[in-house]
Amino acid sequence: MTSTQRDLCGQGGNRALRARRHVVRDRPPHQARGRRVSRSTVDADARTVKEWARANGYEVNHRGRVPAHIREAFDAAN
Repeated sequence: MTSTQRDLCGQGGNRALRARRHVVRDRPPHQARGRRVSRSTVDADARTVKEWARANGYEVNHRGRVPAHIREAFDAAN
């Protein structure tokens, strides 16, 4: 518990804070947090798209995401 948490909780808040930490610890490690992203279709992997793009004259970084216009051109060609 940090000093800020102690200051904000006061005397009775310690019990509530301990209970909250217990709940957080009991959460399964695989349980996702935040927004889930799912794709309805199976896309080609980035490596395949980047290899195709380089072979067809597109300039693509070796790292990072594939730009949307390149992915669209790849989808149209295949």
